[in-house]
Amino acid sequence: MSQQVPSRRGRPLQLTPENRTARILDATEAVLARDGLKGASMAAVAAEAGMSKRTLYILFKDRAALLTACMQRITLDVVSPLNDAQRGWPLRDRLRTMLRLDMPHLAQRMPLSVLRALVAETPRLPEIASGVLNSGVRASQRLIAREIAHAQTRRELHPGDPQALARLLYSMAYEDLFQKLIDPEHRPPTQDEADARLDLALEIFLNGAQSSEEVSPSSGVSP
Repeated sequence: MSQQVPSRRGRPLQLTPENRTARILDATEAVLARDGLKGASMAAVAAEAGMSKRTLYILFKDRAALLTACMQRITLDVVSPLNDAQRGWPLRDRLRTMLRLDMPHLAQRMPLSVLRALVAETPRLPEIASGVLNSGVRASQRLIAREIAHAQTRRELHPGDPQALARLLYSMAYEDLFQKLIDPEHRPPTQDEADARLDLALEIFLNGAQSSEEVSPSSGVSP
C-alpha cells in the first residue's frame, strides 16, 4: 500500500509590487470589460484579482486612482514606441509601426460602453478623464512628435512644429472619438479597415510633409 505524501503548505509566493500592481490592473480591465464602469468597485476588482481590498488601497488611494491607472495603461498601448532595430527603418515604416492598432485586442480592452460611461462620469470624477488625456492620448501624441522631430533632423520631413504635426497625424490615423460615442449603431472598424485608414493617412501626410532631401535611412522591412 503506497503511502500518501502529505501536502506541503507554506507561505504563498510573494509578488513584487510591480507584479501585484499589474495583476490588479489586469483584474480591473477584466471587470470593466464584463461589468462596465459602474460594476468596477474596489470589492469587485479585489475579488477578481484574488486579493484583499486592503491590498488595493495600499497601492491605490481610492477607486478613482485605480480606474485612472487602468485607463492610462490601456491608452498608452495605442501608440507603440520603436525598438532599436525599428529606428533604422524608412520613415513611413516607422510611423506605421508606431500607429498601427491591434483592433481585436483594443476592442476587448476598451469596450465602447466603458468609454461612454467614462464620459458620463467626467463631471463627478474629472481626474480620470484628465489622467486618460494626459497619460494616454497626449502621451501618444508626444511619442509621435518625437519621431517627427527626429525625422526633421534627418531631413526626412520639412521643418514645422512637431507637436502640431503629431496631433494632425493622430487625428488622421484614428476614428473620430465624438462620432463613436454618440452613434448608437457604431461598430469598431475591422483590422483591414483600420489598416486602410492608416495607410491613407500616411500617404496624405507624407505627400504634404515629406522632404525631397531626406537622408536615406538604413534599409529595413516592417512587418
